Amino acid sequence: MLDRLGPPPVAGPLTACQRARRTPHGVSLAGGWAPGTPLEVAVAPMPGEPGEPWRGRTEVGPAGGPRLPITLTDGVWSIDVGGHRATFVLAPDRGLPLPPGWGLFAPVHAIHDVQSPVHGDLGALARLADHVHAAGGAFTATLPLLPRFLAPTTVAGRPVAYDPSPYAPVSRAFWDELLVAAHHATAMPAPTRFVEPDRVWREAWPGLVAEAAVHRAETEAWLAADPEHAAYAAFRGGDDPAAVRAFAWAQHHADARMNALGRERGLLLDLPLGTHALGFDVRRHPQRFIEGLGVGAPPDSLFRGGQDWGFPPMDLEAAALDGFALMRRCLAHHMAPATILRVDHVAWLHRVYCIPEGASATDGVYRRHPDWVRESLYGLLTLLGHRHQCAVVGEDLGTVPAEVREAMDEAGLARSWVLQLEMALPEPRPIHAALPTGALASLNTHDLPLFAAWWLAEDVGLFASLGLLDEASAAAAAERRVGERRLLLRQLGLPEQASPTAALEAALASMGTSRAGAVMVSLEDLWLERRPQNVPGTSSIERPNWRGRAARPTEVLRDLPRSPSLPGVLSPLP
Repeated sequence: MLDRLGPPPVAGPLTACQRARRTPHGVSLAGGWAPGTPLEVAVAPMPGEPGEPWRGRTEVGPAGGPRLPITLTDGVWSIDVGGHRATFVLAPDRGLPLPPGWGLFAPVHAIHDVQSPVHGDLGALARLADHVHAAGGAFTATLPLLPRFLAPTTVAGRPVAYDPSPYAPVSRAFWDELLVAAHHATAMPAPTRFVEPDRVWREAWPGLVAEAAVHRAETEAWLAADPEHAAYAAFRGGDDPAAVRAFAWAQHHADARMNALGRERGLLLDLPLGTHALGFDVRRHPQRFIEGLGVGAPPDSLFRGGQDWGFPPMDLEAAALDGFALMRRCLAHHMAPATILRVDHVAWLHRVYCIPEGASATDGVYRRHPDWVRESLYGLLTLLGHRHQCAVVGEDLGTVPAEVREAMDEAGLARSWVLQLEMALPEPRPIHAALPTGALASLNTHDLPLFAAWWLAEDVGLFASLGLLDEASAAAAAERRVGERRLLLRQLGLPEQASPTAALEAALASMGTSRAGAVMVSLEDLWLERRPQNVPGTSSIERPNWRGRAARPTEVLRDLPRSPSLPGVLSPLP
């Protein structure tokens, strides 16, 4: 096992990367030289980064590294000190705060309206954002909008199954082609509460190919603009030139539309933890991933066998050699249009739970990053956040080491706070006392039951029916839920016989007047939907995960009264 984690970093005067610090006299780096030692130094911006090269003589500062007596632009730099080469990140100390107010969360696959009746697309997302803005909201949030394997295929001779999960993307640096293609699908879904992205993709594909042919000149220009563009389109389209152009056009069009939307409306985008093991990022940059390991989670009270999510961990120590170029591309891809970036499982900035290929998830170990990797990653988040005017919120829910939250606070990353999880604590505190200052507050997440289902403990019954809870555990969980509901009502000053609608409105009002930085509300909670979008611990084969279709079109949001503090609640479903 340990040999798969790679050798320990080689000691030297400079680590492969570090976060440099500004001083009154220039820029200071850490290193292994004696203070006062004279040095010949050359620095230059990494490809794509701003700034001008500099070469000159200097001396070692108190941190044991070069003291650069110059003013450098914030960015990622390379440095050569007498043949010792490394990179460093120069960034603002803290990230940006969340935009105050509220936002509405909705998966794009779930939304529909008169103009996009079959499946959500970029137009539907833009119109949803318009509705949220008109109602006084600050941002529209959604699941990852990254490309997926929407049809069975083969990669390097290995079969790849259809997977609708937005958390198993082909790449974290490109958009989901269905965002552009979906409007070509015109066959209305059967009267069901679910949508099938693979069916929509099959129907929309010929239209996307034809659309790309019309825009051939600008598609070819996009392909020629960046080797990564051409490589991605070839990976997706294979030997079929028309397919290559279709994927390229979808990316070019999606990028333009997303950035235009981001300039007009606030967006919260979601950066997943990893990328598909046979996806583009891993195949294109295999040296940036650790072969033979999978990322997952250790056993807990619900998943006693642990979890193996099937994608490889990034080799962040190796990635430092080019200044985390792939990570920078992924972050910039999201931050350019986003007002807020949600970093899923933010503890990965410190450590990752790794499972050897073929082993059980119970046999994994945490791979902890060196301090210089962690500090460099936080530097990248604050650097690119300021560059693109994008706040960062870390998903720090569940069991997270205290050092993670301390580092987040120091770097100005907003924390996540979820009402359901607070109510489940042994000693839950009132909302105003429990909410961390500046946090993103919500009733639930995409992995938790919607408010009405939580109120009725339907999630407990669902987990029991799936065998994830035995009879005794389910009975105990249902009893605890009754206590949680009563406690919430007392905290909100409501009588025990209060309706779920009244409790929902009061909870939103309490969060809206708290010290939270912003409040995020699920679209489907506005009408007390109970069907979950995802059931953790189940696959998309076992359950219709990531395919729930909203019971109401987004036009119903026109009925929301304008309020900058919190959204109104619509009439519940019958």
